[in-house]
Amino acid sequence: MFNQEQGDALSAQDYWNISHAVTRLFAEAPDERPPTDSTLRLLTTRLGWDVGGFWIVNELRMVLECAAFYSPTPDSFKNFETVSRARHFTFGEGLPGSTWKARSVVCFPDVSKEENFPRLSLIRVHKLWISISGFESLGGSQIFSAISTLSRGHSFFGDFARISSPT
Repeated sequence: MFNQEQGDALSAQDYWNISHAVTRLFAEAPDERPPTDSTLRLLTTRLGWDVGGFWIVNELRMVLECAAFYSPTPDSFKNFETVSRARHFTFGEGLPGSTWKARSVVCFPDVSKEENFPRLSLIRVHKLWISISGFESLGGSQIFSAISTLSRGHSFFGDFARISSPT
């Protein structure tokens, strides 16, 4: 597990700090809406990911919709952001939908080899190849979300798994 900002492996304390920071974002949210933008920005930046999307289930349409999108270099991924925000995923479709179906962390180590990846052409253009997603219940309610992340470089499956269920 590699942190691009620090240039070394993250410690257990780093993971605890990130998990605690996410918990605080939810606890200190000004209203009942989940703090999607700030949570995604925190995770993407602290873990050195290139792109992140926060997906929430639209219970009326039974699809996942992109509630937030973040990249530390936003101009590099404008097309991918536009398509991600416009695209809805059904149960089991693409990375967000696969995560919704599995209700756990899902990893596509080489996205280019996945048949179930509707945004594949954009992934190739942006040279993003490692993709993971986690699925959680927000605040004990019936609202579920998926956070999907993509990277050009290091494998961050361990990063996501450790934050999703810190020890």
